[in-house]
Amino acid sequence: MKSLTGLSLLVCVAILLGVATPAAVAAHRMSSSTQAGVQASKPSKMLLPRAESISPSKPAVSAPSVATMAASSTSASEATLKEIVSANNTPTKYWFTFGTSKKSLTSATAKAAALPGTSAVTAKVKGLKPKTTYYFQFYASNAEGTTSAGIQSVTTGEAVPTLAQSSAVATSSLTASLTQ
Repeated sequence: MKSLTGLSLLVCVAILLGVATPAAVAAHRMSSSTQAGVQASKPSKMLLPRAESISPSKPAVSAPSVATMAASSTSASEATLKEIVSANNTPTKYWFTFGTSKKSLTSATAKAAALPGTSAVTAKVKGLKPKTTYYFQFYASNAEGTTSAGIQSVTTGEAVPTLAQSSAVATSSLTASLTQ
């Protein structure tokens, strides 16, 4: 019966404890013959862990990231706000706050769900005052945190004058006279 050397015993214990598989140990040993014809094994410096203990990595999740785009106003009473949001592998909601002062962005759009990747988002804000500068800020939020973009501004256009409609009064008795 063969006796186990210290290194062979260590390899057997590693296999029994599940730290290495026999195939992993065999793949990392190099065999050579000694002059007397006895097989000797030289282990490598590292044993591989069992394949079952390696789990695939999940995509990293983090607070959303945002990038600022320009806003525009196409009329005296509405503006289109645009931003770019990256959801960073987790469900994300976004919204805009706005107002007529940088210090009081008290109105807000409804929250909307962002797509999983990176996407451009827009919001139309209606009911604004003509020839007025509005300030807005974009927010995106998920379970990892909330991110905001810098404060931007947009100025609405001038109100288009409207003509009042009047009804003509018809008279049935018109007279005309010619003089020479």
